[in-house]
Order: sequence, then C-alpha cells, then structure tokens
Amino acid sequence: RDFMNDFNFSIIIPTYNSELGLKETINSIISQTLNFKDNIEVVIVDRDSEDRTEEICRQYQQDYPDNVKFIQLDSTSLEKSKDEGIKHSSGKFISFLEPHDHYSKNTLLDISSFINKNDDVNLIIIPIIYFKNGRKVHYLNKKLKKTIPIDLLKQPEYCQFIGLSTFFKNDSNKQINDIPHADITFFSEKLIDNPNLGVCSTGTYYSNNIDEKIYPKSSLKIDAEYYEKFIAQNLNYLIEKSLDKFNNVPEFIQLSLINHLRWLLSVRETSENIDLTKLHDIIKNINDKLLLTNNLLVHEHKIFSCLLKY
Repeated sequence: RDFMNDFNFSIIIPTYNSELGLKETINSIISQTLNFKDNIEVVIVDRDSEDRTEEICRQYQQDYPDNVKFIQLDSTSLEKSKDEGIKHSSGKFISFLEPHDHYSKNTLLDISSFINKNDDVNLIIIPIIYFKNGRKVHYLNKKLKKTIPIDLLKQPEYCQFIGLSTFFKNDSNKQINDIPHADITFFSEKLIDNPNLGVCSTGTYYSNNIDEKIYPKSSLKIDAEYYEKFIAQNLNYLIEKSLDKFNNVPEFIQLSLINHLRWLLSVRETSENIDLTKLHDIIKNINDKLLLTNNLLVHEHKIFSCLLKY
C-alpha cells in the first residue's frame, strides 16, 4: 500500500532520544477504535537518536509493515523532520503526535465521522489535556465545547494557535518554515485557503512533554537576524497571502499576528538593535479594538503596540 490517500489518517511522530514513553504513544494509535490496519499509518521521523528509539520503531515496523514507516535523518531541526514526515504521508488527513503524548481511544473514529459529514473542512482541532503534573485543561479548550464546523470569517475567535491536536487535509506540498513557532503560520495559511475550521470536541490529545505557556518568559532571547527572518517568513507572508485572497487581513489572521507579537514583544536581548518599524508594518494591519481587547497580549504590550502603530 504505497499510493496517495490509501489511509484515512497519517500520524507523524518526530523523535529524538524518545525511548521513554514512545511505546505508549504508538500503542495509543494502534489501539484506536477506528480500525488501525485499514485506516491509519504511523510515520516516525527520527533525528539521529542515540538511545533505543530506532530499535523500538523497527520492531513496530516489522510487526505492522503496511502501516508503520520509519525514516531516519541526520541531526536536523524539528520543523524539517515534520516536513519529511509530510512528504512520506499517504493519509487523507495528517497530524503530528509528539513522543510521550497520546490520543483518547475514540479520537480518530470521531474525527472520521466528522469528516464524513463535513467534507468542506480541511483542518480540524481537538481539545488538549496536560497530564505531566496532574490533569490540566488547555486554556483554549473553552472554545471547543461542541463538535461543529466553524466559518472563521464569521467567528474569528475560534482561530487556533497551536500545532498540537490539529489534523489537516493532505492536499498540498506546503512546507513548515525552519523557524520555531512556524507551525502556526503553516496552519494559518491553510485556513486562508479555506476558512472552514472543524471542531471535534469528543477527541482528546493528552500532552506530557510540554508546559502550557500563555505568555512567554520575560527572559526570551533571540538574535536580530532570526527576529527579522521570523517577521518576513511568517508575519509578512500571512499578510500578503490574506491580501491576495481577501483584499484585507481577516480578523482570524489578525489574531494569529497578535499571537506572534506576544512572543516578539517579549524579547529582551538580541545580538544587535532590532528595527521596530518592521513591527509597525505588522501592527498597522490589526484593528484597534482587537489590539486592545484580545486576551493574548499583556497590558504593557497593548499600549506599546498602539504607540508603535500611531
């Protein structure tokens, strides 16, 4: 089975020294109530691990030769390993599952049922539960109470800012930029192409290996070259893409820009001075009401953004 869209789902697992918890992650896919052998493939992309990760993955590949792919790369970035996984995915929908994380048993069956009823949706999100230090609901879950399709042009507040728990249609060769947080841009671009977002409230992504960060650490440090590259390849790109499609920047993309701003405005140290006028060109595309009433920026950043805008 090696032709495009032979499976309903491709689950990409990017690994690096991930032997602890990896079996639980893979088993959560194999044990889904949606039949594994007929509907699901697992694409594991390893970044030159030095522990037993390869041994574990090879065993699953041997046990499920039609359903498990194992790709080994030289040491590379997480974003590049995700891109490699996309290239090797043959499922109709793709998602990323971090090692040590897992799905609830009915997740893929419930998403499949939703897709069958809503064929105009290209991107679907499910709730996230953190379980590393006790059960904790992700702060965005409050928007995911019902299983419904959402038109983001009419309900922009449903815009999602995380790559975890997102399933997207395997219909393009778009790449994830080799920059941290670029997955937000990757998914935002897909929503510009098709602003219909699916919410599947009954699925669950259980996350163990990340901490919820509503606001960045005040000690965030990056170099100026990275800072400008991030603005050009993510923020400017989304604005240009929106203007081409809508002749304006819709509110759900403005919210995505604000989400990026909360990180960029938290930078305290760079290798050289940052040209803040580059942020002005971003902020001018965000309407004042959204800039002042959003829940993503702290108060001081809202004031600074308005001053920079005018």
